[in-house]
Amino acid sequence: MRNIPFFWVLVIVSAGFLAAPPAVQKVYSQDKPRLVSSATFRTGFLYGKSQEVVYAAYDSSRFLSELLWDHTPLFYLGAEASFSRARLFKSVGLFANLAFNAGVPLPLSSGIMEDRDWEGTDNALDKYSAHESFSRIALFGDADLGLSIPLRFQDEDMAFLKIYANFSYMYFTWDAYNGYTQYLLNNPNYTVWDSSMPKTMFRGQAVSYQQQWFLFSPGIGVDFPIGSLWSIGISFQISPVIWTFAVDDHVNRNKQFEDILFGGIFMEPGLDVVFSPNKRFAFSGGVSYRFIEGTRGASREREMLNGEPDGDFSIWSGNSAGAGYKALNTRLGMQVFF
Repeated sequence: MRNIPFFWVLVIVSAGFLAAPPAVQKVYSQDKPRLVSSATFRTGFLYGKSQEVVYAAYDSSRFLSELLWDHTPLFYLGAEASFSRARLFKSVGLFANLAFNAGVPLPLSSGIMEDRDWEGTDNALDKYSAHESFSRIALFGDADLGLSIPLRFQDEDMAFLKIYANFSYMYFTWDAYNGYTQYLLNNPNYTVWDSSMPKTMFRGQAVSYQQQWFLFSPGIGVDFPIGSLWSIGISFQISPVIWTFAVDDHVNRNKQFEDILFGGIFMEPGLDVVFSPNKRFAFSGGVSYRFIEGTRGASREREMLNGEPDGDFSIWSGNSAGAGYKALNTRLGMQVFF
């Protein structure tokens, strides 16, 4: 929670806006050069998982523990501000955008939290548990700044090429309740874990978890106008510049873990379709897939008592923690031009 104000500082400093759809640009191109600004209101769903990892050793890729937190789905509302110069088919133009989205807390489970442990020397799964997962806070946003370059063929306007820099922020929290455990040590008739193993039922809160992501990446996209009313845009981002802060409260064990993680790989392809019936309104639908893997770093822990710290943190354990994120984002929006 304490890192959220830092995000708002970045928002204020980097506030900017997305270029208007090509169909709208064509309408404005009939007028004298001017600036185009707009506001977009959208709704959407996230479908995916966040990953929490403990590695067996600082120099090992073997998992000691893995927790998977569901978004299945997570409903959100968002807003976006936009700004660009008009007549982008005439010359290279600057564009930027700022988007912010907030998950809507529903009194429903957001899926399952699965916890797996490989504590034996034979690298075999020996502990498994599943609990109901509830999303508590979901905040995420993007800021882009880049250039739009017109592409022509035989003097015909064909498309816009977009080259840009992106900053992305995500903050998620979950609570896991109830469920069951299947531990090999409690089932002497089994030599390896199996899904048919008897279940020990669990009641109450098991784990609370939060992740904050800071992503910096270059991006490239192409917008294709289709007639005067429609346009299709594709985009792709990729980067290893990732920073993550995570907190895991194992309520039933009275332990809290903090992770500071770096690196890995971030990729996100996207597709958007825009319908622009006039120069004042546009309606859009889009889908993108965000993939983050291989983020690793240091971890530390401390004892808890009744939800409060009961002692100091241990020293940092280097490169023993990890995190990941994979989610499909589907969205609908309405854009208003000024």
